Parts: sequence; C-alpha cells; structure tokens
Amino acid sequence: MIYSWRGANIKNILNFEKDYPEAGVILLEENYRSTQTILTAANRAIAKNKNRREKNLFTKNDNGEQIGVFNAYGRSGRSGLYCRQIERAHQAGYFS
Repeated sequence: MIYSWRGANIKNILNFEKDYPEAGVILLEENYRSTQTILTAANRAIAKNKNRREKNLFTKNDNGEQIGVFNAYGRSGRSGLYCRQIERAHQAGYFS
C-alpha cells in the first residue's frame, strides 16, 4: 500500500463501484511515454498484487530495449552508475 502512510485506504478504490453505483469507471491503461517492454514488466509485477483493480497497461510506442539489471551498492554506487550511463549516451550522440 503505497500511500497507507498518508492515511489512504485501498478500499476506497476497490469498493468504488459498489459505494457509488451511479458513477462510471474509466481505466487509464494507455501510457504515452514508456515502451511496451517496460509496461509488460510492470503488468507482470502488478499482477502479483491480489488487492488491485484488473487492468492492462499498454502503449502504441515501440517495444524499446530489453530491461537490464545493474548492481550498485549505496547512493554513491548508484550515482556513479548513472553518470557512466549518461556519459555513454553522450558519446553515442544522444545529446547532440
């Protein structure tokens, strides 16, 4: 429960149609920024959540690159990793 620390209650979403039968529900499933590879991974991750509203994230964008896994320990390890990735992208001409 991402926002439970702020006092949010997931039952407000899960029981919405029952509590407000006259209201319509519009699922916001299309993503305009991510690649389908990212959204497929997100769909697989959120599918494991038993207390969720059924949905399928999708995009009209390309599949994009495969997802990579990087090991970085601590804040300085992550920041160094990001800097190296930015430097490689710059050298490859992504920021011209």
